[in-house]
Amino acid sequence: MEQQLNVVVNFVENDLNKWLGTAKSRLKYTADNEDNDTIVSDFIGTSAEYINSTIVVSNDLIDQETLYLQKLFGNAWNQICQTSKTSLISAGVLWMSCAQIRKANFDFSGICISATSALEADLKQVFFVGFQRYMELKYGKPDYEIWGKTFEVWPEKLLSWNKNDYEKKSKQENRQN
Repeated sequence: MEQQLNVVVNFVENDLNKWLGTAKSRLKYTADNEDNDTIVSDFIGTSAEYINSTIVVSNDLIDQETLYLQKLFGNAWNQICQTSKTSLISAGVLWMSCAQIRKANFDFSGICISATSALEADLKQVFFVGFQRYMELKYGKPDYEIWGKTFEVWPEKLLSWNKNDYEKKSKQENRQN
């Protein structure tokens, strides 16, 4: 356990810190060009994947944390998406590995990123995907043949086209005809 703790401490102090610094600079570069929600979501997902693929812990810790979370969540555990389950287990294992660390400059962000990834995945499933399903039931699926009518009822954020791009494309097609 002490050896695993040293591996985690070294990873967080060195590798993760460097990786987050590089990722942060990439995040600033793309922030001007994309939707902020998408950027943050992608950053959290990529960070969690990096942490999960880099930290190697014994299966016993993973199994122990899985059982703990199953008991903690009860029946709700089965309603959480798989990505959230994986991220919560990873956050718990990281926490168990780091809980005794008392270094003032120790960076616990790996735990936070994994926990945030779990929250983001389930919020997206419930609110974003759930709202899309509601819209489909109420207004039907977006009609890609009649975009003008689609924009009357569907928020642009839920569509693969925004109204401005659609209007530009329509004007180009009208000019060609």
